[in-house]
Amino acid sequence: MAEKPGMRVALLAVTLACGLVDGAAAQGAAQAQSREAIFAQMLRDPGNVTLALRYAKLSNDEGDLEAAIGALERILFYNPSEPNARLYLGLLYAKLGSNDMARGYFESVLQHPATPEPIRARAEALLAKANERLSPHQWNNYIRTGVRYQSNGNDEPDGEYQVFDPINGLTTVEGNPTDDWNAYVQTGTFYSYDFGNQRGDRFEASLTTYNTRNARFDDFNYNMAEVTAGIRFGLPMENGMASVKPYVIGTAALLDDQEYFHGGGGGLVFDIPVGKIVVSPFAEAVWREYENNDEINIIGGSQFEDRNGVTTTAGFRLATSTYAAYRFNARLAYETRDADQDYEGFERFLAEIQFPFDVNIKGHQLLITPLFGVRYTNYDAPDPTVQDVDGIDDVTREDLEFRVGLAADYAINDWAGVGAQVLYRTTDSNLNAYETDNWTISFGPNFRF
Repeated sequence: MAEKPGMRVALLAVTLACGLVDGAAAQGAAQAQSREAIFAQMLRDPGNVTLALRYAKLSNDEGDLEAAIGALERILFYNPSEPNARLYLGLLYAKLGSNDMARGYFESVLQHPATPEPIRARAEALLAKANERLSPHQWNNYIRTGVRYQSNGNDEPDGEYQVFDPINGLTTVEGNPTDDWNAYVQTGTFYSYDFGNQRGDRFEASLTTYNTRNARFDDFNYNMAEVTAGIRFGLPMENGMASVKPYVIGTAALLDDQEYFHGGGGGLVFDIPVGKIVVSPFAEAVWREYENNDEINIIGGSQFEDRNGVTTTAGFRLATSTYAAYRFNARLAYETRDADQDYEGFERFLAEIQFPFDVNIKGHQLLITPLFGVRYTNYDAPDPTVQDVDGIDDVTREDLEFRVGLAADYAINDWAGVGAQVLYRTTDSNLNAYETDNWTISFGPNFRF
């Protein structure tokens, strides 16, 4: 696999993204020094409300919620009726999931007759949310929509490759990567029901959809829906509460407004706290049946139904707390597809990692996420319809894909925001027909409710 110019661009993008992460770390170190200085002042003046609130804010920004709570509770020792401290304590306990404690603090803000009206209005809104979270029925929904530009909208290689079909025989084809625009809508609905036992067992279900409409290549119009459902069982541990969830999956998709595949399966996932990281081993198997579409030309002339079979994935996810000072999300997995035709079956190794960090802009949160990924795919047998550049027809396909990108999400308020993403993907393959590069730039609003 020869190095492509796009690989150098990807390396530059990685360097830039790492620089952003380093910059966030440097900013975090400066905040830590400032927090230590304020803490020293608090020891000399323990009743100073302004110092305690500043310390609590910095501790919250660094993910040290316990330190923030301790500072605010010291304020109440000296000034039991301080409304800002009580309001902030309610927010922090809500972040920790202690909604009973949060509700108590919000109620105490409302009960005090001297609470200023702006703080009272804020407490009323937060109390309503705390009461909603205490319901056994929980709903969370999101909608992401916008427009996307792709430099290689038809996913073609930049160069010659050879294919064989029964009508024309061996044919040399010149790849023609062409850009395209599309509109997309991605939605998610998540429901949980708490059974109310001490372990925290609950039923969980989700529905996710993804839909695109392309300006130029209608063949790539894609509509997908997936449903999952399962029961999460709590597993008490010395260092926290772990859980295990068996679940079932149903999935279906359209391509070019015609059925592409449908299928179903199931899986098992554990969530295990290890210090400030949650480790989530998982295994999943999904059977898919594909439908042929005579209007879409696949490289080499193979049929979608050749892909029929079971895809099995096993691996683990790693995630830090949402409120940790330095955060990351990672996934490592091994995947296989046992297809009807061996040349559509494969084994795949993949690794993905993200480093989200927050930037506060005049009271609004900007979430910046550098992301990286690599996939190695080794197919089970040579595709008889695709040959390498030298006309050799018994080469088993191997692909190595790299992804690097940067996402930004700006929160306008509690339920609406704006998101953007720049992503570069490059695939090196031992068959020229599958050597591709693609830049993706997307932008649009998002909603949470």
